[in-house]
Amino acid sequence: MFHKNFLDLCRQGWLFGVLLLLLSACNTSSGPLRITDISVHPDPVIGQTATLHVEVMSTKDEPDITIWIELPPGVKLMSGNLMWEGSLSANQPQSHEVDICVLYEGDWRLDIGAYSILSTTSSYEDSEVLHIINSGDGVRVAYGADYHFTQPPGGMPLSYTPLPETPPKDICP
Repeated sequence: MFHKNFLDLCRQGWLFGVLLLLLSACNTSSGPLRITDISVHPDPVIGQTATLHVEVMSTKDEPDITIWIELPPGVKLMSGNLMWEGSLSANQPQSHEVDICVLYEGDWRLDIGAYSILSTTSSYEDSEVLHIINSGDGVRVAYGADYHFTQPPGGMPLSYTPLPETPPKDICP
């Protein structure tokens, strides 16, 4: 009986869907280096400064790591550096913060990562994605697997926010 039900589930695609769901919940890092926290405070309202906080940690001493942040065109760096380089002591979190400002409505994907160079042939890395969605409905921040794009009526998903032909007026303080 179990064998028949298993085959029926496979034919219906349920098993494949469950496996994808389980795999998407996993962290992609295979080494000791992990991004342990990403947050934005206060909510990144258009034209207002918000602080993006990134925290990484490793279970091993890491003499040479880099934390990097990639901002999309609709998000402006107000202060701080998009890259931090240094060392980590085992099990001691390292925080990095930058101030950002959203310039106009859209679904803005921020790529955030950390990597450690152990030797010329060995390294560890971890990366995460953060979406800042600003629309007439307000502000929403979605982390990695929690993100679901919205398909507007008759248009492309907001995750493909077109850039304006003329850059918007800089409304950030």
